Amino acid sequence: MEKDIKVTEKETKDFLLFIKDSIKKSYGDQGIQVYENSLKTLRIGENPSKNEVEKLVSEIEISLTRIHGDKISKPFCNELRKKLVEYEKFSPIFFQLMSGSLKKEKSSSELKIKEELGRFFEKGIPDESDIIDLASVLVTKGIKQDKKQVIETLKYLSIEMIISDLNSSIIETEIKSFLNKLPTYLETDSKDFISYMKLNKIEVNEEDIKEKIEKERLFRKFAREEDISAEEKISKYITTIFNKKKNYQYIKNNTIIQFAEKNFRKRDLDL
Repeated sequence: MEKDIKVTEKETKDFLLFIKDSIKKSYGDQGIQVYENSLKTLRIGENPSKNEVEKLVSEIEISLTRIHGDKISKPFCNELRKKLVEYEKFSPIFFQLMSGSLKKEKSSSELKIKEELGRFFEKGIPDESDIIDLASVLVTKGIKQDKKQVIETLKYLSIEMIISDLNSSIIETEIKSFLNKLPTYLETDSKDFISYMKLNKIEVNEEDIKEKIEKERLFRKFAREEDISAEEKISKYITTIFNKKKNYQYIKNNTIIQFAEKNFRKRDLDL
């Protein structure tokens, strides 16, 4: 087994800064969130070993693949690995990863965790105690992670599943709110709206948002029936997550959930 050596403080800063800058250039604020979540999931400190930095890139690739798919994420991460190999401190493990040979075990474990979590989500959202119980079950089933790692993975995937389900509903309700305030909006108004959404970590595509705003404007102009399914979905999530009888603190700390909750409460007061 290859010895896990520590890199110098300067080298560490170079490695982490390069990874952070690269993912920001390619994926913007969403990339930064993936980077920070990956550091947190792996519990990587200020002076990681080379193996920890290698694991960080693999964790980032898994997260980006879930969001953007393998065809988009794999070339980016492969290029990132090639650049890091140039530092020469890094082992040939990166090239093995490029062929996918060392991802199988990680992917297999995560697939089992997602399957178990998916079954629970059919009944409801897992709170802190549910997460601990699920982690215990998974460890007894032979997941190749320790219990703390499984707990962090479960929390991360739970938040990801909720945000994935909520994202389109949040965008839809925010567009309705935008048009309520500015029925005859200008181009600068739509740009400000998109900036506002990005500032609050909502995953948006500029052209897609502009198209959705225009669709909503036209629907209103030709008097369609109001569809409240998006608001109902947000209401259901917020009511569950902020229920004081259960502990959903790990979800409440997420900035996108906080944004949805704040605006949901504000709309309630405005009615």
